Amino acid sequence: MESKPAPDLKAIVLDYFAKGQFDDAVVVASSADKDYVNDQAWDLVPAVCEFLTGEKEVTQPDLITACEDILNHIASVANVKELLIVLLEQADSFKDDVKFKALLQPIQKCLMHLPGSKTHSIGIAMETLYAHIKNLPLPDDQNFEGKERILLDLDEKTKRCCEVTLHFLKFVTPVVEEVSWKRGQHENRKKDPKLVMDLTKYLIHVLHYPMSYLDLTYRDQEPGESRPPPKSGGRICAEKAISLLGHLQANFPRMVIMLLEENEQIESKQADMDKKCKAAEEKGEEFDKLENYCVEESTPMLGLSTFCYLAFGEQLDSNSIPQVLAPRYYIEINCIFVSYLLDQSENLIMHKGLLLLSKLEHSLPDESFDSLLLETGEVKDLIYVLVKVMTSSKVKELSQIAVGLLKDLVKKFDIPGRNQFLLYLLRTTNHSGLTGYVVNLLKDEIDCNLKRNTPDPSFIGSRLWRLLDLVFMLPSGEKTDLLENSDRIMAALNILRYLVIRDKPIENVTGIWDQLAHIRDRYCEILHKGIELSRVHYELELKKTKEKRTKSGPEISFDVSGRPVGMNKKQELFAIEMALHTFDMMESILGRVTELIDQQDKVHLQTDNVASD
Repeated sequence: MESKPAPDLKAIVLDYFAKGQFDDAVVVASSADKDYVNDQAWDLVPAVCEFLTGEKEVTQPDLITACEDILNHIASVANVKELLIVLLEQADSFKDDVKFKALLQPIQKCLMHLPGSKTHSIGIAMETLYAHIKNLPLPDDQNFEGKERILLDLDEKTKRCCEVTLHFLKFVTPVVEEVSWKRGQHENRKKDPKLVMDLTKYLIHVLHYPMSYLDLTYRDQEPGESRPPPKSGGRICAEKAISLLGHLQANFPRMVIMLLEENEQIESKQADMDKKCKAAEEKGEEFDKLENYCVEESTPMLGLSTFCYLAFGEQLDSNSIPQVLAPRYYIEINCIFVSYLLDQSENLIMHKGLLLLSKLEHSLPDESFDSLLLETGEVKDLIYVLVKVMTSSKVKELSQIAVGLLKDLVKKFDIPGRNQFLLYLLRTTNHSGLTGYVVNLLKDEIDCNLKRNTPDPSFIGSRLWRLLDLVFMLPSGEKTDLLENSDRIMAALNILRYLVIRDKPIENVTGIWDQLAHIRDRYCEILHKGIELSRVHYELELKKTKEKRTKSGPEISFDVSGRPVGMNKKQELFAIEMALHTFDMMESILGRVTELIDQQDKVHLQTDNVASD
């Protein structure tokens, strides 16, 4: 007697689904013979996955639950090697978060029950699943600052990024814990170091995208509030990711250095392959790029930088950071990552760089560095991007933080190092506001130096003059745009006034009086001529504007600091009057400085005459 063919489990389940009998579909699938389910898995899994959509989640949530139950049961009884292939094929084609989340647990079960080495299978699974994460749309930070950033938590794109990322991190948790060095069973870890490194890199990839683009800060409790604000979704994901990395790597600084060195090796191999390819092309020979292609993928710098922000800035999982190492060591190894974060265009990424630098600076006492550190490219890059944030950021909060950090960074150098630091800034910046700020920092350093019992030679005599030579200078002589350069000019006049008052001619500790004739000829007289020329020009503009008939329609085109600005007549008059007021202020301070110099010269001359008598 012929045996009846096995019933089609796929058809039965779909029939129950069509009738809305979702629990019955689960019961049928769960009560079926193990071998029978295994044979039917290739057809049943794709059929069930067709229902895992966002639309069904809203209209038929019970159907989604039934699909998840069926997939998890199949993962419990089917051949894990074969089923993993089926599940990953479905994962490779998903377009929906519902399908992504539903597949995670059955894939996880398959991976955990795989016999033998799991490294290759886990690598394929991680690559397939991360493909969904890296295609998530990113939220716009809206140039929010301070408490406004809490509003980012309400953005649907932010919520989606955090939810999907957190599910992925939960998926990888048991895999990480199985090879964790904290288990005390080091034989697991020693058997598969490649798996440990692969997991480490994928977690760094998650920190790269999407987490580096989210707000990951810890929100302190405000005065008067009964409890601290809830953690953002990004912060929860960040803590989970760093915790997992702490299970994989016992020493975070060593891990960072190892990954950087590996990146350099990959870049070197890639450069060597490109060189061979070019040489072959020049000789007219064929070069098999596929055969020679460098298949290794470098660890993303943004992910590493975000990791360093969380580990060294937010100090998550501090147990993986050796406390025996000097704070100076941490700022030196993090310099490249701070620069990378600050050099990005996204506000939340730049904010991470500023917070990391702030934490590193606060861990260091003043005068921790010498001037030799300024000769390294990493430190110069850091100064450059910090200045860029100060002068170019559209978010006022970021600019203000950068200003404070620059001032603090100067103090981390010894006295000769501060001289070099300020000299570097004066030589490299063309921004009037920044130059004015640097001149004010210089004034503070001179003042501190003069209060010492024995002034340091770095801020007196010839070493001071090479700084002041850059201060008392007009870019285009008397034709310099005084409005555009008003900040640097006012700062220069203020430091000159300070020097002639603070350092009397009879003392002349700084040596300023030896250079006054040069300053008068090279700076003061040229500035005076420039003020006169500029005033005449703007007074003429004022007269022309007042003579114009009042018009309510078209705007007037007017140049401010060389840039055309559209404004009505009232605004134009105000702009011209403010310019004239600025010239008056410059002339007033310049006149006061000249008067002080003349007074001190007379006193000094009288003293010399008395001494000679």
